[in-house]
Amino acid sequence: MIERSKAIAQDAARGILIKTGSQSRPINVRKIIEDLGIIYLETDELEDHISGFIKRTNKDGQPIIVVNGKHPKERRRFTAAHELGHFLLHSMNDFFIDKNEEKILFRKKNHGPLIDIKEIQANNFAAELLMPSDLLSKDLGDSISLEEASLNVKIEMLSKKYDVSTQAMTIRIGSFLC
Repeated sequence: MIERSKAIAQDAARGILIKTGSQSRPINVRKIIEDLGIIYLETDELEDHISGFIKRTNKDGQPIIVVNGKHPKERRRFTAAHELGHFLLHSMNDFFIDKNEEKILFRKKNHGPLIDIKEIQANNFAAELLMPSDLLSKDLGDSISLEEASLNVKIEMLSKKYDVSTQAMTIRIGSFLC
């Protein structure tokens, strides 16, 4: 079930890349979000443990992706892509502001092992959107080595090229090796 959920998320990301004509590195996630009619907002008002969230202005209102502006640029990009994944893959019924209670899905900075299928999907969507498998495969080519020193250099270089953290790139490349 998890593998099928990951595939759905990756297919959705590929579809958005095709729809928006986004094929150059780094992928401009903010432009994609805004082209889809979603408001993008960075704020320094969030607590450090909250990376971002998505909500609607009201039950039928325009969606807003809010990202913690205090976080590093690479993290903000991943958070924005992650929240876009929630918007495209999951019902927005849980993400609106009710009169009596504000319902928001948060992306936390430090979380344990992912068990929630929606979070796994959103992370897979974000990874495919920011580090598309077809582009990353070309960049990796046959030069991927299991020698730690050369792999670390490759990860650092690709992290810069795709404007993602080395942690995100390490996980992404790891998914190619499995």
